[in-house]
Amino acid sequence: MVFWQKPAFLAHMELNSPIKTKFNFNIDDLSPAIAESDSLAPMFKMFTENKGLKIDAFAIPKWMGHWDIRNYPTWIENVKNLVDMYNLRLCLHGFEHDLRDGRVSEFTGMNTQQCVNILTSAMKVFVEVGLPICKVLRPPRWYMTDYLLEACSELGIDLVCVAWSTAPRRLWNHGLDTVYSNLYHSNSPNFPSDSQASDERHNVWADFSNQVICHAHYGRDAYDSIRNKRIKFPIRSFIPQDAEFIHLQEAVPFRKVMENADPTVQALC
Repeated sequence: MVFWQKPAFLAHMELNSPIKTKFNFNIDDLSPAIAESDSLAPMFKMFTENKGLKIDAFAIPKWMGHWDIRNYPTWIENVKNLVDMYNLRLCLHGFEHDLRDGRVSEFTGMNTQQCVNILTSAMKVFVEVGLPICKVLRPPRWYMTDYLLEACSELGIDLVCVAWSTAPRRLWNHGLDTVYSNLYHSNSPNFPSDSQASDERHNVWADFSNQVICHAHYGRDAYDSIRNKRIKFPIRSFIPQDAEFIHLQEAVPFRKVMENADPTVQALC
């Protein structure tokens, strides 16, 4: 199965991994602000219909200052069931995901200590309600600042999932790794169409790392994109039959891939 066309500037190269054998599915904006019919229920269906599936969900403990998960015990219990019974891992997606007043990101204008305080507050909420949280961060709108990178280093958050515009070397300078999404599923016109990779550099990285990192905005987007008329097959038909489902923390990070890459590829970052 071909996921992408080799870009012209790499035409002379023999890429080592034409078939992707590792597959990750990750979803943003897990919060009681999103109806369970559009978030938890689709994920439950995906787990039951695809044996061995692993999902990383980027969760928000107090979306926009109003949707505090501590006030939604049923939602907490349902998330716990997905964590305990299936392969759901929760990752950090900010504290309030507050983008009001034209802010680019929740961390816009924050110094290192303020970023530390926000991330610490988020992790404390998950501990308080008994939900395990991985030290993996995707900041709101996938936007990083150097202060936020410093805060991640200080807190031991060593895997940060961002857009390519955050150059990987910026992360490496802070001792951080990254994993880029190179495949999207979404019903939103603001996202690339199904099966369309986001950037040639992402594709090169995916090819050398022998993995596909698939992102969906909501659980409903993920499920509908796979099951509705736009994509008429389950996940296991979409990827090679021998593919291994992985969590983001099990993926080969970008830095590791680049260590053994051709200089032409290394120059991309």
